[in-house]
Amino acid sequence: MRWRDELICGRFGEAPGSAVVHTHVDHDGRPLLRQSLAVGPHAPGWAGPAVLGGAQATGSLLVVDPSRPAEPPQVLADGAVVRLPLADGPATLWTATAPDAHTLRAHLTVEARAHAAGWAC
Repeated sequence: MRWRDELICGRFGEAPGSAVVHTHVDHDGRPLLRQSLAVGPHAPGWAGPAVLGGAQATGSLLVVDPSRPAEPPQVLADGAVVRLPLADGPATLWTATAPDAHTLRAHLTVEARAHAAGWAC
């Protein structure tokens, strides 16, 4: 399974609205991913370094492949992209921040992530 989500915080030159996104994924009847993100004027600290760090776009790519061994966490693109292994190998979560949608999509394409991880697509 491959699941990609993207969140763009406002259009060019406009202030963002507020959003809360909850992601819940189970695998083999067990929780695999539980994640929440709150952004916008009603979410304290959302634009700070612990959340988006001033980026206008954020997203994730979840790849579930039970045949792949767990890989260590990895930081790419000057910290804008992070790979996190989940549940001892069945899944890898890539998260990214970017200044715009185009750059975010480039960070989160399966092919780009596969190349960076040495996977065969």
